[in-house]
Amino acid sequence: MVTIDDVYPNFVIIEDGVSLAGQTFIFTHNKPLDYHRHLSEAFLAPVVIKKNAWIAIGVIILPGVTIGEGSIVASGSVVIKDIPPYTLYGGIPAKL
Repeated sequence: MVTIDDVYPNFVIIEDGVSLAGQTFIFTHNKPLDYHRHLSEAFLAPVVIKKNAWIAIGVIILPGVTIGEGSIVASGSVVIKDIPPYTLYGGIPAKL
């Protein structure tokens, strides 16, 4: 029950030993409706999850994020920026 971007799944890199819990979403692109174009441009950026990272249940990972080796992302977090190696992040947006 993990959703990896269904349009650009090849932009997601998951290294060895990663644990991805259910109901996690990994997005690599943003394409707003025509009505919302003035608020946000469309873009595409890779997501990299480094070795031995643990992504708990219900996490949302947005485009362009790298999750560092050995890091933990707490349940229900929204990851909007890179997470350094060997840290614990949680919340909306995810913070140290």
